[in-house]
Amino acid sequence: WCYNGEGTVPRWEYCDIPICAVDGGWSEFSEWSECSAACGGGSQSRSKSCSNPAPENGGADCDGDDSESQGCNPDPCPVDGGWSDFSDWSECSVACSVDGGWSEFGEWSECSVTCGGGSQSRSKSCSNPAPIEVVPTLPQKMEGLIAMETIRNLKTATLTLAQLTEVGLNSGNGLSARLHAEEDLKVEVEVVPTLLQKKEGLIAMEMEGLIAMETIRNLKRFGISSLQR
Repeated sequence: WCYNGEGTVPRWEYCDIPICAVDGGWSEFSEWSECSAACGGGSQSRSKSCSNPAPENGGADCDGDDSESQGCNPDPCPVDGGWSDFSDWSECSVACSVDGGWSEFGEWSECSVTCGGGSQSRSKSCSNPAPIEVVPTLPQKMEGLIAMETIRNLKTATLTLAQLTEVGLNSGNGLSARLHAEEDLKVEVEVVPTLLQKKEGLIAMEMEGLIAMETIRNLKRFGISSLQR
């Protein structure tokens, strides 16, 4: 209501007073939402509203977006180890020969004639089991040959040494010859080549054989063999 003092009779009368427009304003952002992933990179968001104040009487809305997002939890996720499939079996460390065995006989063949006396046959195969021959490799053959040769030489040298010792140790020459052989061998055995340097047992046997044979050689060199005559 407005007071109108104009005219002959002042009075209160209804009047249209313009109402002011109110533009909208943004509220504060809310808290960030929970991350969409616990690891490996996710996202989260937060929002605000055009309520501080809200637009009124034709006022303008808030300018801009009412939400925003960001990345979160970027660290890689832990991955537990898992076994692959097994590889193929390796070749067996031991190979054995297998003797063959006969299978059962097959059916009899059709008779060679329908009457008057004919013949028919049946067969079997060496497949139960099939024979398996293990062929040694070249290194295995060499090691076997060297081992047998070493053992043979050792036996021969030991026998001969025993025979010479029985005769030669009864004299001063025999004893000095044996001692001299051992002294010489301390140097000579250091350069004796062997193909079985990694086979400790066979090396020991081979060295004993060499010592025995060297002793025999020195006994003969010092004339012990003449005592046998």
